[in-house]
Amino acid sequence: MSRSSELALFLALVLGVFPGFSFARSEGTEDMRQRTHTAASVRYCNAAHDLGQIEITIGNTGIVGTGFALGNFADCFTGEYLPSCRYPRGSNTSYLWSAALWVGAIVGEDTLVSTSGAGFPYYGGYEFHPTALSGRGLTYRSVTDPASPAYTDAVSEQDYVAVMADTCLTCTGLAPDPETNRPHRPLNVKVRQQSYAWSYRETEDFILIDYLLTNIGSDHLSRLYVGWYSDCDIFSYDNSSTFGYDDDVSGFVDGVVSPWTPDGCRYDTDIHAAWSADNDGDFYGHGPVPAIPAVFALMPLGFPESSKLSFNWWYRSIDGSADFGPQSRAAFRLLYPGELGTPQGDRDKYHILNNGEIDYDQVRVATIPGNDSVWLPPPAIFCRLAAGMDTRFVISQGPFDLLPGESCRFALAVVMGDRFHRLPGGMSFLPQDPDGYLSRVSFDDLRANALVAQYVYDNPGVDSDNDGYSGESILCGDDTVWVKGDGVPDWRAAITPTVPICRVEPLPGGFRIRWNGVTCETQRHWLSHHPTFEGYHLYVGTDSTAANMALIGSYDLDDYHRFRWDSLVSDWALAEVGIATEDLICRYAPQGCSDHKWHPSDYTRQSPYLMPGFSDSVFYFEPLGPNASRFGVETPFLKSYPATPRPVYTSPEQVPSDSTGFYLTEDGFLKYYEYETTLKELVPGLKYWLAVTAFDKGSLLPWAAPLESPVLSAAVGAVTLQSDPSCCHGQVGNIICDRDERIGIADVMTVINYLFLGGPALCCPAEADINQSGGRGPGRDDITIGDILRIIDHLFISYRPLPNCL
Repeated sequence: MSRSSELALFLALVLGVFPGFSFARSEGTEDMRQRTHTAASVRYCNAAHDLGQIEITIGNTGIVGTGFALGNFADCFTGEYLPSCRYPRGSNTSYLWSAALWVGAIVGEDTLVSTSGAGFPYYGGYEFHPTALSGRGLTYRSVTDPASPAYTDAVSEQDYVAVMADTCLTCTGLAPDPETNRPHRPLNVKVRQQSYAWSYRETEDFILIDYLLTNIGSDHLSRLYVGWYSDCDIFSYDNSSTFGYDDDVSGFVDGVVSPWTPDGCRYDTDIHAAWSADNDGDFYGHGPVPAIPAVFALMPLGFPESSKLSFNWWYRSIDGSADFGPQSRAAFRLLYPGELGTPQGDRDKYHILNNGEIDYDQVRVATIPGNDSVWLPPPAIFCRLAAGMDTRFVISQGPFDLLPGESCRFALAVVMGDRFHRLPGGMSFLPQDPDGYLSRVSFDDLRANALVAQYVYDNPGVDSDNDGYSGESILCGDDTVWVKGDGVPDWRAAITPTVPICRVEPLPGGFRIRWNGVTCETQRHWLSHHPTFEGYHLYVGTDSTAANMALIGSYDLDDYHRFRWDSLVSDWALAEVGIATEDLICRYAPQGCSDHKWHPSDYTRQSPYLMPGFSDSVFYFEPLGPNASRFGVETPFLKSYPATPRPVYTSPEQVPSDSTGFYLTEDGFLKYYEYETTLKELVPGLKYWLAVTAFDKGSLLPWAAPLESPVLSAAVGAVTLQSDPSCCHGQVGNIICDRDERIGIADVMTVINYLFLGGPALCCPAEADINQSGGRGPGRDDITIGDILRIIDHLFISYRPLPNCL
């Protein structure tokens, strides 16, 4: 029986039973103990998470992917085609047929398991159905727009919320237990499922799912386990010769060394993930790049120390003639009807959920000897499994005990890992040398993405429940690095920069804007612990709505990402993030720090830098932004106290009393982090809204959009003063009109920028007319090179006093 015939049989079960649905976003809240869950209440809905590189379908029956989807096979919000699990975004490669939620428990003396889908050969198992009485049956939320109704209670940029239960006895897809022939008997559990996706670079390779399971029946649910079944069938649509279901390999990966601890420090973090991949990546016929390069994984999150984890994979042929899955000697069970691998009835499924086995990787199946002390040996016919076949797996955790009305939470990450197939030729090592095969694949990207997923679920160093415990940390030199959360879910993928402390001083037809960025510039990335600050934006509008706030000025650090050529995979790899230009010059310029003929912008991807004396050191540099960092020249912003050195203090309270005059302003701010700019030529007497925001480097990875502090929350309203005909308010030459009315190099640079570079209008043209050649209120033509020479003479040569304002 072919997979296409299998699909036809599946469709025959569900075709024609998709009820219509309306377009209000709501979900059922009825007490399931007070009414019977029937087919009449069902609103099936499936939608795609498509913000990142992983495009994957989520449904309101507990399924992930489209293989077990009930209802319309188009996105119920957009009407568009639903990808099962496409990676990377926009590609023709599919990594999942379908995954399904399984829940099992002991009820009295009975063993019950409810599933969202059970897979071949048993076409029942569609035992979770949505409880919504109206609407789509799936609720959309998002944090992207605070003004949207979808913003309320949102967690990620793309939330889907569903409520389902196993109590429907008349719904589509139910079938008797194949072993006992008993109709579906529900556990009487309700599941609230919330799935989350983000668009950030470090989060684009996974989605997270949060489950709240509630006992809505009258029975005690003892030794309850939750699990996720997966049948991947990985293939590329570009290769029309196969649907890919017959050459998958599966296994288990645990443990990852954190890549974000400082040099010289190591921290091993536990992860528990079940994975599947195409056996050879379809290298051949596609040149040096595999057509199916990645690996798919399911990873339970928040794994409690008291829980037991199980991972079981198996294979069953289409015609049922061959069936096998690894079994330990200690937990061996002959499955119905005399099978070795595929669980079909409730009792066999429960055994898979709770047996505590972590199966060996599929590629090792031929190396299990007949006298192995742990595992029963596979029959000789199954040694070919090592090279890849149509395998499925379940990863599960438990137990929980739930009295009537009680709930428990559990979570799952669906994770992709790129560059799994890094070298061709791995199949030549199978079946006898699995280590040789595994040496040609890489779990590095999967492990890194899994670790980020775990950290998004539970942020390290965050005391989420305010009980005084923030997780685990290690000491790296003088730095404390948080490596583990407090065990309470955060579901937070990014922390926007803090809003700078801004003060606005009205001027005639304008404003002087000052801000302090000590918190912004000392903030560290929640994951990497590296400084995140990249720059500032200034917005101005006539009201405080986002549509009317215009960006009129920016400051951006002068820094670059460094990429190196990885000859092993014949591709560029990110080596370092956000290195200051002066540091790169000191490191790579032939003459060191003083060699300003060398510049990182000269070495691009098309024209890389070959480090002299190191033939394998090939780099190029990518700017993080426009690198508009020269105050008063490339940016209209100025340092208020450019001569003040960077302090070791990060708050005014830390400054010793005998140093406050040196480090602090009169109003108590750290001078080093003080900035200012002046806006002129605004309408006198009109109210404006002004906002200074901070933005960060965007991500741990390149090409990511930076995160920015919220514009609207930073907005300050102020009214410009009516025009003052006297204009001058300080000594002539104070072109930038800084607070203490001092004349400095910034004044020189500002008038040069105004005269010759088309820079912004000066604070006070009368003061800019230093030699008073134009009288009161001169225009641009009255301010000349003579003014520049006069102020330079005053500052650096004769120190001759400037004239008074006319």
